[in-house]
Amino acid sequence: MVDLLSDLKKGKRGAIAKAISIVENDPKETKKLLKIIFKDSGNSSIIGITGPAGAGKSSLINKTAISLKKLGAKPAVLAIDPTSHVTGGAILGDRVRMTESTDSGTYIRSIAS
Repeated sequence: MVDLLSDLKKGKRGAIAKAISIVENDPKETKKLLKIIFKDSGNSSIIGITGPAGAGKSSLINKTAISLKKLGAKPAVLAIDPTSHVTGGAILGDRVRMTESTDSGTYIRSIAS
């Protein structure tokens, strides 16, 4: 857990992915992880964007991420997509439409609902 926290503070993508997987799958470890993370993340913000298909959510997220990076932020996008009945994973994969913001300064992950 110590290595994970250290890597999270450095913004390492693998650590971010592992932390999200812990939150998705392990309630006991989630409680420990969040208790430690929230101590050090006092200036984080959460922005929620919802809307019907074709409303421009991905375009808005893309432009917002670019603007946040220009301000020195390190945005992370957790795109909650409908679940595929075949694979059990996310269907849409919004990252395909967020081409301008997907450089090393933005973490994007599609999560099945």
